[in-house]
Amino acid sequence: MLFKKQVYKCLFSTKNALKSPLLTRDFIYDRLYNSSSGYFCKDNIQIGELQTPINFTELIGFEDYQKILSERYPKNAWLTPSEIFKPYYGMSIGNYIHQNFDTKLKEETQKQKIQNQSNLLLKRNKKIRIIEVGAGHASACESILNFFKNYEHFHYQNMEYTIVEISPQMCKKAALKLKQDHQKLLERGQIKIINEDFLNYKVINKNEEYYVIFLEVLDNMPHDRVYEGKYESLVQFSDQFGNENLKEIQQEIKDDLIKEIMEYYNSLPEIDHIEEKKYSYSFLQNIINIYYRQKRENVFVPTFFLKTLKHIKQNIPNHKIILSDFDSLNQKEQIGKNAPIVSKKLEKSHEKLDYDTYLVKRGEADIFFPTNFRFIQHMYKQIMGKNGMALKSYQFMNLYSRQQWTETKSGYNPLKEDFGNTSFFITEK
Repeated sequence: MLFKKQVYKCLFSTKNALKSPLLTRDFIYDRLYNSSSGYFCKDNIQIGELQTPINFTELIGFEDYQKILSERYPKNAWLTPSEIFKPYYGMSIGNYIHQNFDTKLKEETQKQKIQNQSNLLLKRNKKIRIIEVGAGHASACESILNFFKNYEHFHYQNMEYTIVEISPQMCKKAALKLKQDHQKLLERGQIKIINEDFLNYKVINKNEEYYVIFLEVLDNMPHDRVYEGKYESLVQFSDQFGNENLKEIQQEIKDDLIKEIMEYYNSLPEIDHIEEKKYSYSFLQNIINIYYRQKRENVFVPTFFLKTLKHIKQNIPNHKIILSDFDSLNQKEQIGKNAPIVSKKLEKSHEKLDYDTYLVKRGEADIFFPTNFRFIQHMYKQIMGKNGMALKSYQFMNLYSRQQWTETKSGYNPLKEDFGNTSFFITEK
């Protein structure tokens, strides 16, 4: 088999009735990932795919780009940046991995002071290992593999790429896509597609080095809601599916994970004038203003990502994270700090149905959050004892994409100039 089928045996199994009330994160998890009818586990999942990649160099400029994107945008589905800019989005990430890996390889070679023959032996024994969480249609995976196949074939022949994807529908689509150009790696077991919740996934050898990729995944990780820093939010309902008479209630914080994340949240240093200038160029400034200059009476906190970081520390200690997501969204402030967008994609590219609450029926809508990259950086440091770096997407692409890949005739480059509200987070050396 091309991927491993995992049977979910947890609170959200179709065999188990939900018990009211649920913590906000558990309620959102069920809305999105319930194995029978969660938003990302339905047959008509609203994650789209461009049938034909855009040839950016043939476009005149911004208006031409907007026009062709609108024409090719799939009905009733969302497109992610890695899908819109394929193959170049993934190829840029592949270029980063290659540069990072080769730099470390050279450092090890110099440190050991070995001869040329031994250099080749070291290079053969070292291989690139990648784990991508929530790969969707596998467009980024395909593009990363294509980068190595076309530009760094030596690494391509030896590398390992594992997709860990909770949606069985996405696993099937990923397998079909990767068979087209990477059949040999699949046959040799160098590409694995595992249908499993990442929190249940464990690597065989913890000592190996891994690049762990999360692309547009954090925005769909369930959050908890906290009021006044001391009350946790729960969702009440009257039926076994959690669809009827939905109501939010509050109680004093009892959950250990919420207690832990609030310690990180409250220990985040105030931003100084030097750092303020550093962030002032971007949409991230809005997030900073929200978090550090207003009262924290109602905030959504990324507890599921905290669980994810702790899982990585325990099971993949020798890792480098590559994370990309939205650093701000046009959410309504009265709903809460870091509040989610709750929305369903409609037929036309610009049409969607927005909800004013996350209290929706199972599988009814997408629930996605902005990512506070400064808080992620702080939490990562506290948990891992490692430094990470947040940078805007255009900065990452300036470093690792190639200008001719996506530059239009007018000089407009959508890979670098569109999606200005997205950022990357990467583990530092």
